[in-house]
Amino acid sequence: MRNFLNLYSTPMTAALFAVAVVTGVPIFFHVGDRFLKGAHEWLSLAFVAAVLLHLARHWRGFAVLIKQRRTHVLLVAGGLALAAFVAPAVTGSGRGGNPMMALAGKMVEAPLVQLAPALGVEASALVQRLEAGGIKQADPAWSLVAIAAANGRPVQHVAQLLLAESRR
Repeated sequence: MRNFLNLYSTPMTAALFAVAVVTGVPIFFHVGDRFLKGAHEWLSLAFVAAVLLHLARHWRGFAVLIKQRRTHVLLVAGGLALAAFVAPAVTGSGRGGNPMMALAGKMVEAPLVQLAPALGVEASALVQRLEAGGIKQADPAWSLVAIAAANGRPVQHVAQLLLAESRR
């Protein structure tokens, strides 16, 4: 086992760290989520295992490091940063999570008549865009969620139809 740790603990840790970064950064920006999320989650668990092997290999150095004041300061700073993200969700003072996703959630629940000014058009123009895209049932008083449900389409498809004209 000692020989295995000497040969592989550091390269495994470095390789799996690279995988976590290469998959995690695009996921953060919602690029390729559905392709990368599973790989990121499972290979990050493998990264944890590699880190444990790395710690086992370098235990003496780790024991010295963990006693140093700067390590304590960094651990406290990391804990406070984590608490800043977790506390609002736990205390109920905020929903936590990505605020852009929360905003998008509100927008797809808003009736077209309320959404249209944000897109710089009349609600009737949005209905026309949807009809041109094959949506049969649409009403300015309905939300994107309601339109998607009535037409058996994903909300993302309905949103793409609304935005298609404004991207030109």
